[in-house]
Amino acid sequence: MLLGTNLTGKRLGIIGMGRIGSAVAKRAHALGMEIVYHARSVNAEAERTWGARRVDFPELLRTSHVISIHCPLTRDTRHLFDREAIAAMRGDAWLINTARGPIVDEVALADALAEGRIAGAGLDVYEHEPAVEPRLLRMPNVVLLPHIASATVETRSEMARIVAEDVRRVLLGGMPLHPVVLQPDEMNRLDRG
Repeated sequence: MLLGTNLTGKRLGIIGMGRIGSAVAKRAHALGMEIVYHARSVNAEAERTWGARRVDFPELLRTSHVISIHCPLTRDTRHLFDREAIAAMRGDAWLINTARGPIVDEVALADALAEGRIAGAGLDVYEHEPAVEPRLLRMPNVVLLPHIASATVETRSEMARIVAEDVRRVLLGGMPLHPVVLQPDEMNRLDRG
């Protein structure tokens, strides 16, 4: 009861090595973790600073003790973690998703957890938010949070500052630094009201 595992010497696989993935890599490096990542492009700073190594998706799945998702939700990343991907993970691996819920097929995840094919999961976002796959609610090897990964005064203040700055830029005729990119299906939903 209340036993965990050391992270030192374990391999962290990061999906998406942008600003957030890099922040996770920095902290994991401080804990003595080996860092691999899968991303569209090389992150030279992460490689130089924290010894991160870019690998293909199958290698990341097969070798990571912890997989942390930090990529956007796109057509290509929807159900990136489907039955096949989850089956390719190590039996002692943990899957962490603080990015977007639909990146993980929750039914496939619940099946894998119930059958003991992976060690556990930590989710802050859900495929059909706010609903959660009911089996995940009862599993002792799952940690669920109510989409609060950014719930600090400092983070929310910075988010507000970024929005205000982008509004100011647009009102002055410029382009926002952080434009919202909608997928075609999201555009259709907005058009329909």
